Amino acid sequence: MKRNLVRTILGTLAALGLYVGSVTGASAALPTSGQCGILAVMPHTFDPDGAVNSTYHLDVLAVIDFSTNLISYNLTEVTIESVPPNKRYSVSGQVAFTTSPGVFATGYPGNSYTLTFQPATFTNPSGATVTPAPVSYNLLLVNSDHTILVQGDKGWFHGVCQMF
Repeated sequence: MKRNLVRTILGTLAALGLYVGSVTGASAALPTSGQCGILAVMPHTFDPDGAVNSTYHLDVLAVIDFSTNLISYNLTEVTIESVPPNKRYSVSGQVAFTTSPGVFATGYPGNSYTLTFQPATFTNPSGATVTPAPVSYNLLLVNSDHTILVQGDKGWFHGVCQMF
């Protein structure tokens, strides 16, 4: 009787260990191939009395390609003019990215990563050359690694990237 109880307890603990390992995402890893698509609206404030020729990012549509470590994007922007209409335009491009362990590197369901890239220099509609600062995103894999939650490292961007 005692032997059966010990076997039952050990069997239950083994099964629980396998279940917890699968739930915690211990096998979750950033994809090394495939792509995910993301559409994200960027929060901003429009100051009606703000500086003329101020440029605001509105949204971005992008594909993150884990096979090539490239992000292809289309960013829509608006530049506030002194005389309406304001200029609306989009900037498209492709940038390389790197990844590193993220903010939740251990102990949480799904693994997290930080994705970093240097946006391309561009000329805005007013003719000024703009060199953006490097950008980092926090990534958290969820939904059996089919969905990636994306958070801007500085809090100005968030979205969901769905694997194709």
